[in-house]
Amino acid sequence: MRIDECIFPSCDRRPHGKGLCRAHYNQSRRGGPLKPLELPVSEWKALAEVEDFEFLIESGSSVDLALRRVGVCGRTMQRRYRALGRPAPSMLATFADSRRK
Repeated sequence: MRIDECIFPSCDRRPHGKGLCRAHYNQSRRGGPLKPLELPVSEWKALAEVEDFEFLIESGSSVDLALRRVGVCGRTMQRRYRALGRPAPSMLATFADSRRK
């Protein structure tokens, strides 16, 4: 049987040893109870940028203006959505594709 994810609940990282990801494996080696992992700083930043972008769009800003206010380009915002496992708004995909030409 091959395990594709860490056996700790809600952890989707690749297993390293004993079915645990590297972070949970290191926690178990220290002898304490296993705890959920905190999001890395980059994921917090991506989450903040996506939430700011969504707020600006809901407030009536254009996609172009919202992206400029958040400080990223359309393709970067698409990557942020992908990293968070969220579907990107269709208007963002259309905007990013139109800017690449």
